[in-house]
Amino acid sequence: MLDPKFTILAVILSMAGNVGYIVATLRGRTRPNRVTWTLWSLPPMIAFAAQVSKHVGGQAALTFACGLGAIGVVIASFRKVRTPWKVTAADVSFGAASLLCLAVWALTDNPEIAIVLAILTDIFATLPTAIKAYRDPHSESKGAFVLFAMSGLITLLTIKQWTLASYGYPAYILVLGLVILALIVIPRPREAGRTRQVAAAEHA
Repeated sequence: MLDPKFTILAVILSMAGNVGYIVATLRGRTRPNRVTWTLWSLPPMIAFAAQVSKHVGGQAALTFACGLGAIGVVIASFRKVRTPWKVTAADVSFGAASLLCLAVWALTDNPEIAIVLAILTDIFATLPTAIKAYRDPHSESKGAFVLFAMSGLITLLTIKQWTLASYGYPAYILVLGLVILALIVIPRPREAGRTRQVAAAEHA
């Protein structure tokens, strides 16, 4: 296990991922889904409050950093005119499911249930970006999600008492980063075909 002080490194990596995503958005290289990133700013703050109430240590800092970084991405997306604001039926459906989880959370005062609901809220919020990452991988940032996954992993390695309050959200961040990264880099049949055509032309 790592020293709890390594949670500082995890927070730095998470913020670096968010800053990189913000810069890429401002430069037009990344096009964030605003439904996802807006909703991504809410669950971390809920989970952070729940973690604080359960006296979770430095692991709570990563949760707060995730929420703060998401807010920054949303602001950056509005400052970049070329970032499209297209809300699809899927975005509305997943967003509604995410908000429903938030509403259910408001009815409970159990911190552990709050963390579970925060993660469920986050999952539904993630789905529009997951779909976009698969359909248009060039609109996402591989580096950002690598850093997010690393921050989750490092935070998990600092845990001494394994309770849901301490490991729930970092574990989710690790899985989230790896899943979105996989969706970005996974070979597409059409792309593979184009790659073979280009290779054949070069050797012709």
